[in-house]
Amino acid sequence: MIPIEDYTEAEEFVDSNQHYLLPNTLSRLLIAGASGTGKTNLLLNFIYDYLEFDNLFVCAKDMFEPKYAKLKENYTMFDGVDIDKMLVKFPKKNKKIMLELFEKFGKKGTLFSSDTKDFITVDDLDPSCKNVVVFDDCMTDKDQKSIEDFFIRGRKKNASIIYLSQSYYRTPIVIRRNCNYLIFFNLQPREIQQIIREIDGSLSKEEFSRLYKKCMQQPYDFFMLDLVNPTLRYRKKYFIPINKDGRVLTEENLRIQKELSPLS
Repeated sequence: MIPIEDYTEAEEFVDSNQHYLLPNTLSRLLIAGASGTGKTNLLLNFIYDYLEFDNLFVCAKDMFEPKYAKLKENYTMFDGVDIDKMLVKFPKKNKKIMLELFEKFGKKGTLFSSDTKDFITVDDLDPSCKNVVVFDDCMTDKDQKSIEDFFIRGRKKNASIIYLSQSYYRTPIVIRRNCNYLIFFNLQPREIQQIIREIDGSLSKEEFSRLYKKCMQQPYDFFMLDLVNPTLRYRKKYFIPINKDGRVLTEENLRIQKELSPLS
């Protein structure tokens, strides 16, 4: 038998000290839910607190929405500013605060746009940097191919891609099938059937619906599918792993599962 060598290069892992439920590889995330369900708020939590990146690219139809306006303000506040000259004007206590802000916001490359025609293409990404690319409310754009390219080729450009949509059903199929993480804020019955057909055939429609309902008890709750790690496949919100019966899994549960069934 002729041996077949594995020349796959390992994807870059993020900080090994981070929370064990955060992705340790590049992610392609779809966040689906109707307007007002909390999609943008969740996205900002990821950007401000959890994602590690050098460059942030955001294409959102409503860039003047207060949350996005504040995001842009934060990440552009140091544009064209000589930080050393700026710090001379501040007392010691305020210097520390400004330095912390500069470390968090001032060293990032950013682009904010409300039109995909004026946005970057996947070929513009620098693979030597950690890139995060966001598309919000772009599912009605005629040119979906340029967005789909990010989901097809973004991994090789060291990019994590996030797509916010008001409907899983109306999200282009190329994007749906190239995601490795899915978050749902509300689902229609036909969408549940579609998810079972496309992604998770291990549960019946009734089982999936029951699990989904257990995760959606409070306003702004959401249900997550992790398609990378089988032992963390189902999540209530982000940091609550559950089994297919809806029972919360502890770290000890997960350790035992890993020993019994190695992660793929």
